[in-house]
Amino acid sequence: MTSYDPGTPPRRVLRRAAASADPEFDVDAVLRRSRALFVPDAFSAGRVVYPQLGGLTLGGSADRISVMVVVRQDLARTRKGSQPETSAVTRTVDVRLVNRDDQWLVEDVADSGGARVKMRRRRLSKRAGQVLDDQRIELPDSARWDILRGDIDNRLLATMVDLAEVAPYSVAVLKSGHPRNVFGTDRISGHTLGRGVDIWKVAGQPVVLQQPDKKSAAYAFTTAALEDFGVPELGSPWDLDGPPVRGERRPSFTDAVHADHIHIAFKAS
Repeated sequence: MTSYDPGTPPRRVLRRAAASADPEFDVDAVLRRSRALFVPDAFSAGRVVYPQLGGLTLGGSADRISVMVVVRQDLARTRKGSQPETSAVTRTVDVRLVNRDDQWLVEDVADSGGARVKMRRRRLSKRAGQVLDDQRIELPDSARWDILRGDIDNRLLATMVDLAEVAPYSVAVLKSGHPRNVFGTDRISGHTLGRGVDIWKVAGQPVVLQQPDKKSAAYAFTTAALEDFGVPELGSPWDLDGPPVRGERRPSFTDAVHADHIHIAFKAS
């Protein structure tokens, strides 16, 4: 979907993708949600940066999953009589897959990572500006646009700045590109409300390659989030404060969905 030649109609690109997708893949519906991926008269080359698990159905069979794919799109446009104009954009795309006869097939593209936002720095909070400017925090453009829109909770932004003091890290998703609801439920996600961040890389290494090592940079980073900065919701490959106890708040948890990243979120203020 993110690789095409100049002048190729978006519908043709999607039909080509649909050839190896699930039979229920709806080209028209996906096209409505993914217009932003298609730049008129541009050559586009897509490359997957990181595929993060966004959720899976639980129960008798785990037959559907969400994968939040961080994808880089390299674009080139040639105007008559001038040198090619090149640019790049990094989006987080919510791709849905279904298991048919033990084969995972793309069923839908639920979110293409949001629309571009022009710089509006004078309207931003101090914390928003700090996150955008901090070279230790790697953001996909989808997350950068979320911040520029003013969609992200200031408590989360402050914590992101604090965590950069522990180790440099890479964000997979803030709001755009994340499932609207906690996958497989009717509960709205904290990401949708601008109160969650998922981090896929810490100190230059993917979190998934650092677990279950308790001497890793990712483990120290997760521990700092809980013990030094008191985050109220912390999903990761490690359960740092033990199993849930009725009547007692325990922020840290782990499960299959959070084995490949660190999730930090805040409740309603």
